[in-house]
Amino acid sequence: MSKLVSPSETDAAQKPEIRKYAFDLVFDAAGQAMRRQDRQERRFSQDELEAARAEGERAGRADAAAAAEAALAVQLAAAARAAQRLEAALERETAVLRQEAARLALAMAKVVAGRALEAFGTERVIDAFDIVLETLGGETRLVVRVGEDGIEGLRPRLQETAKAHGFTGSLLVRAAEGMGHGDVAIEWGDGAVRLDTAALIARLEATLAQEEWGLAASGTQEP
Repeated sequence: MSKLVSPSETDAAQKPEIRKYAFDLVFDAAGQAMRRQDRQERRFSQDELEAARAEGERAGRADAAAAAEAALAVQLAAAARAAQRLEAALERETAVLRQEAARLALAMAKVVAGRALEAFGTERVIDAFDIVLETLGGETRLVVRVGEDGIEGLRPRLQETAKAHGFTGSLLVRAAEGMGHGDVAIEWGDGAVRLDTAALIARLEATLAQEEWGLAASGTQEP
């Protein structure tokens, strides 16, 4: 007579046996043992520990030195840019001071020239005429243009100077509009010379104004 087996007994018979391992073996995916794991701990000697510590310190110092060099490079670059800006600012300031000095000198020159021409204007004309007579030779006609102020006093002085140089040609002394006392223009066949204080000052002022314009234009550019 057969024995009846309960479902619980059947499950117990079919259930695989479970074994606990102490994890001293390593298994692959199929459950096969691959190798025995060495459970002994790796121990380092004192020399090895000191060497590792020294290497770490060297690496740390190298990193710190690299960071310091990078920071120094940034600071030096910033200092160089600041020095360039300062140099440009000093150059502009120097140029401004130079322009102001030139304008002041020009203003003083106007005053001095005006007073000198008032006192020695006639002598300036005579000296210029004397130089022309010494330089030229063979001219038969000279035209001297001076300001209306003092022309009557200049005419005999010019004639005396021409005679002293042996000039026997035609000498014309004429008043010229816009010429001041001490100004003179001497003309001959193929040339002329002119001393005009107002025109000279006007050219100096134009040159100075041009330089000031260039300075103002350069000041708008970033260094």
